Amino acid sequence: MAQIRLPDGNLKETCKICGAASPLFDVVDFSKSCQELESKFFARSGIPIYYNFCPNCGFLFTRAFDSWTNEDFLDTIYNSDYSLVDPDFSDTRPIANAKLVIRMLNKADKSLSILDFGGGNGRFRDAMREGGFENTYSYDPYQAESHWPHATYDLITAFEVIEHAVSPMETLRTMSSLLKPQGIVLFSTLLQPKEIHSIRLNWWYVAPRNGHISLFSAVALEHAWQKIGYNVRKSKGHLMMAWQDFPSFAHDWMMPN
Repeated sequence: MAQIRLPDGNLKETCKICGAASPLFDVVDFSKSCQELESKFFARSGIPIYYNFCPNCGFLFTRAFDSWTNEDFLDTIYNSDYSLVDPDFSDTRPIANAKLVIRMLNKADKSLSILDFGGGNGRFRDAMREGGFENTYSYDPYQAESHWPHATYDLITAFEVIEHAVSPMETLRTMSSLLKPQGIVLFSTLLQPKEIHSIRLNWWYVAPRNGHISLFSAVALEHAWQKIGYNVRKSKGHLMMAWQDFPSFAHDWMMPN
């Protein structure tokens, strides 16, 4: 395993979203995964992963993996055992997401350019193309056949991506750089429950073995997008959206506050 960063003596870190001093919140074993929601537990690794909580924006994060390379993540997290901690990753979830997005785009021009950011094995891209949106592409830094997109897009999808970001602000800026001026980001991540301070890291979504290292509150999510000049709102189903100049093809995606 690559080197895990441990907290320093004062147990405080700088928030990756707003920069506020963020004290140590709790610690979990590296092997904690989302499968614990299904009462499936993996043998403890004995490797502590410390999470800090920002009192200003509510961002919950770890710096344990800040120095890791892509190769480190591939060797230790996104390896051949990843399907054990996220069995829906390769097929079930991307197909379901594609069906939802196709329904949402039922009145849109099929020539829309779409990028699935953090698209894994490309199954969402394939399902979108099968549904008539042939101008759909996929990018994932942990897929060997994936190449950096040299274009901008009308729609960027990012399903269960930003909770994996070591540097969340950099990830949002990267997505925004790939978006057309009148484009939109459609994304998903699970926001912290209201009782986070009582359940602490027993929340099932805190899962270092899944790569869940950046956990957003609603305030932290809004603050992050606003820092790069974007609006953010809930969309249909489990999805959210971020934009600067709202595109006409998404006019019926807006949900009331």
